[in-house]
Amino acid sequence: MFTTPISFASMVFICTTVGAGAGMVLSRFLPEQQLSPETKDIVRLAMGLVLTMTALVLGLVTASAKSTFDAQNMAVRQGSANVLTLDRMLAQCGPDANDIRKRIKQVVAYRLAVTWPQTSWQAVRVATTEDLPVVEDIQRRIVALVPKTEEEKWYKGRALEISNEIFHARWLTFGSTGASVSWAFLAVLTFWLTAIFLSFGLFAPRNVVVGGVILISSLSVAGAVFLIMEMDDPFTGLLKVSGEQLAYSLSMLGR
Repeated sequence: MFTTPISFASMVFICTTVGAGAGMVLSRFLPEQQLSPETKDIVRLAMGLVLTMTALVLGLVTASAKSTFDAQNMAVRQGSANVLTLDRMLAQCGPDANDIRKRIKQVVAYRLAVTWPQTSWQAVRVATTEDLPVVEDIQRRIVALVPKTEEEKWYKGRALEISNEIFHARWLTFGSTGASVSWAFLAVLTFWLTAIFLSFGLFAPRNVVVGGVILISSLSVAGAVFLIMEMDDPFTGLLKVSGEQLAYSLSMLGR
């Protein structure tokens, strides 16, 4: 049910808001001695520890998700540039490489279509292997090229180096995708946040200002969870790696 970032973030918002409301309601039924200053101090100390742990974990996980997103984005940009460079290297290898260049354009067009589909109803397919035989065939064809001059020999060598880099980057980028933040971790994080907001409501005065602050705080932590889940899966959702660089490379291939 809560498999998407927006649905899980909504659940976090509901849990924290309900937790704060439950704390406010609970404070009305507890005996007065249960809400003594000493009790408040102990609760604040305990929840302060939980709050510190939650803040540290949220910060670390957000930084990790952002790092993953940036790394994948850079890998796509670098891979797009390498594909275009490979095409230019093969263009210098003579007419024998023309068929290889066409095959490269077909592979890039396929990757662009399945990873960044034109219409929203098409599912994003990242970890696909349908293009793998074609990619391996391209490398075999580059190896089979017979240079006629020293210049063509040098360009063939560079083409092989770049094709190896692209093949390696392909597995790093498209072969290890998917969310890395476990559901168990998200469940524990939600429990921590709910407990923190429960303690807020337990000793908070019941007025409009406090209610507004709690709602804003709930939205903020839910937004943080949403960003973590969005950036943790860089090729799907609202925040995703752009395919514009690869589309540009595709438009320049074969020229």
